[in-house]
Amino acid sequence: MVSKRVSLKTIADITGVSVPTVSQILNNRTVNYSSEATRRKVLETARELHYRPSFAYRLMQGKKTNTAAVLAGESLFQEEYLKRLFMELTACFERKKWAVYTGILTPNAEENLEIVRDMHLRGVEKVILIGTPVGWREIIAKLDEYDIPYVGMEQNDYSRVVHGESAVAVEKIIRRFREKAGRRLKLVCTCNPDVDPDDLSRFRALRAACPELTREECLRMTLILPNIPSDCADYRAAASAAGYEATKKILTEEPETEAIVFLNDDFALGGGYYLMEHPELQDKVRIAGYNNNVVLESFPVPVTTAGPSPALWAEELVDSLGIEGDFENIVPPVLYFRERDPEKKEYPFWKQEKEEMKRIETD
Repeated sequence: MVSKRVSLKTIADITGVSVPTVSQILNNRTVNYSSEATRRKVLETARELHYRPSFAYRLMQGKKTNTAAVLAGESLFQEEYLKRLFMELTACFERKKWAVYTGILTPNAEENLEIVRDMHLRGVEKVILIGTPVGWREIIAKLDEYDIPYVGMEQNDYSRVVHGESAVAVEKIIRRFREKAGRRLKLVCTCNPDVDPDDLSRFRALRAACPELTREECLRMTLILPNIPSDCADYRAAASAAGYEATKKILTEEPETEAIVFLNDDFALGGGYYLMEHPELQDKVRIAGYNNNVVLESFPVPVTTAGPSPALWAEELVDSLGIEGDFENIVPPVLYFRERDPEKKEYPFWKQEKEEMKRIETD
């Protein structure tokens, strides 16, 4: 049985105010002279009755729907920081009285365009793109056709972008590790076989942190793994397993290694699991990841990490939707340097140093 849509008149009858007053309150109009008590009563009644506005009616009347969409590939939400970012985006839109649709994009370009068309019919007025979906150029063209402002998170793909500057944070981590490890450091990252290492932000960070070394010397300090397939059923488990095997390979073939910097925290967790199996290495080998995964805050092995605050990143993404034209905004990362502390007698047996980087200005 289909439940009957709750009308404005129903809410007006229950609260004892007029239909226009209910409409003004629910639509958050500036021209509204109702008392705070009346406003609260109307909003609470609407929530109790599960009132939902009619987007079709608003669209036919040429009115705004205050509806945004977050579009991303299903596999991307396997990463913890993206889940946290999505939750912050939802909360941020809600604070601004916007509804949010989630569009799960596919490996098929035409299907993705159909999702965008459907979002348009639902009254979506703003779009945030997480990752680089298949057919992204066509998606941008369609959004431009619909006059829907968007913002992406990948600086190499979009002309309207808000991203975290990972290279600067990774460079600082490598410089800190090199103070004790020197050249006994290994960088672990991933890419396709046809990609030039110089195009990898992590490798560029290594070179920037080691200006006295040649490109070939930096390459010898780098272990490049194949990308995890985009259709992987469990990215985090696959990345952790790859990190474990990479750590085993490095410390078996190059036992003098004292520091390993991984692509992200999921890979670094694998390295941490390997060190847990070999406690004699824990005082010698430092490891680092990226993304500030919450699990690291209670992980037995200290893992240095970095990344933008999800709350700040979400705020920047949502606010930037109101900017006209092209832009590049960078969210400053927060770094957590962690290492074992033999003086600590309680878990966790490591100390932490937090460093908040300043905002990076773009031209």
